[in-house]
Amino acid sequence: MRVLKLLSKAIVLISLGSAAFGQSCEDVEYEESCWLRKEAASSKIMIFVHGIDGSASETWSSTADNNGPTWPEIVVEDNLFSDADVLVVNYLSTKWRESPSIDSLSSDFFATEILERGILDVHQNGVARYQDILFVAHSMGGLIVRNIINGHKGLAERTPAIFTFATPTGGSRLANWLSSLSSSASLEDMAQLFKIRYQVNESGDIVAVESSFLNDLRDEWRRKGHMEAITSFCAFEIDPTVGWGPLRSIVVEKRDVEFLCNRVRGLPGDHNSIVTPDDPWSAHKLLASWYLEIYPDRSFASTVEENGDVVLIKCDTDFYEFEEYVGMQGFLDELEEDMGLRWRFSTSLPKDWRDDYRIRIWARPDAIPSMLVMHYSCFQEGGNNRASLYERATDILRFLQSLESTRICIVFFSRAFNEFPGEIVTTSGDAGYRFYDGDDGREFSNETLERLRASYFPHGCQRIFSVPSSKKTSQGIDKFEKEFRLQTRRAAQQSC
Repeated sequence: MRVLKLLSKAIVLISLGSAAFGQSCEDVEYEESCWLRKEAASSKIMIFVHGIDGSASETWSSTADNNGPTWPEIVVEDNLFSDADVLVVNYLSTKWRESPSIDSLSSDFFATEILERGILDVHQNGVARYQDILFVAHSMGGLIVRNIINGHKGLAERTPAIFTFATPTGGSRLANWLSSLSSSASLEDMAQLFKIRYQVNESGDIVAVESSFLNDLRDEWRRKGHMEAITSFCAFEIDPTVGWGPLRSIVVEKRDVEFLCNRVRGLPGDHNSIVTPDDPWSAHKLLASWYLEIYPDRSFASTVEENGDVVLIKCDTDFYEFEEYVGMQGFLDELEEDMGLRWRFSTSLPKDWRDDYRIRIWARPDAIPSMLVMHYSCFQEGGNNRASLYERATDILRFLQSLESTRICIVFFSRAFNEFPGEIVTTSGDAGYRFYDGDDGREFSNETLERLRASYFPHGCQRIFSVPSSKKTSQGIDKFEKEFRLQTRRAAQQSC
């Protein structure tokens, strides 16, 4: 592995060329900001920004040892991202002694990493050097990124998306506790202190005269229209960080991440490990799926897409944010290790899933998955009324009919399998006798259902599997996990 890593770096060095292109990460060993890829023809750049107490050399390195590839190196080696230069930023920030405020760090960042490196340069023909500037940020790094975008219109106009991992846009309870022990201004900026003081000005208007850094950051992001113009993809951790006493906690909780985000997803792991490569590892899969949402035409270059993959469908619901569903990624990791079946995320299905949904599930015609894992209510646009449930049933029927010839196995999970035993997918694993009937009592014809059963439940084979979920009690989650493991393994062993 070490030899492969050095070989990869050597290839990067060749592409960097002369010193005019800047320092390579091989030269400085990530002790300073450095380039992993910088090519004259690139019009897109991906900038990695670590968080408080982190560094370019440690934040993105393997949890097991430092001999494996870093996450930025994995991005460089993935053909999906081959159209982008890669810059890894390093700056000094600590939570244990005096450290500048996030405003101060942001000013230095913009001056040294954006301006001095020519990220916003324009060619003589008026074309921007980098037309698309993308950020991958961990923890406080995401706050620095949002802050510099807020402060610089030219940067905002060239930033189509940011990808943040465990960034406390809503503050962190752990930062509240630590800030009382530390003189770090940046740590205090991340505390959950919504201190706003108002007074009446000479015109009689009520104005805010004091506010927290995070409150101002969020207000400015919304006021400048960045919620609509810049897609914020945000991930959060679900496991506590190892430590003693109050330090053993989830550093950035789901509710702390959700502010200002257009897409939110949970990842197995603690605050640090969600961005450190380990095999298998979910963060890169998630980043790849997000990247394809911004640049769907890049699917042809993706090394993430393979024929026979297991695909975890991302639909326009919040189900995957629940802890037990985030845990499915870990169970699929087990399947990947034990049976050699790679898994990946789909890109997010639109609200009307029928709009080119297969392009979002497999991006190439020759990369048809072997198994889909998805929530039953991906197909439900309304509430829990009879009309919406009937619409869901109709859409599922059409979906299954469209996949009949592919021989794909499907693992559905939903509470619907507890509440509606008449669904075509049942908790017993047998074909259901009908779908839910609508307000007018309509049922699907026996001819339609028999054909579907013959396709998905032929003799000696089964292509549909169901996992019922229940209330979020410890017992209910344990039961769901056990059943999900069982059904996904059964599906993986099918050879219809």
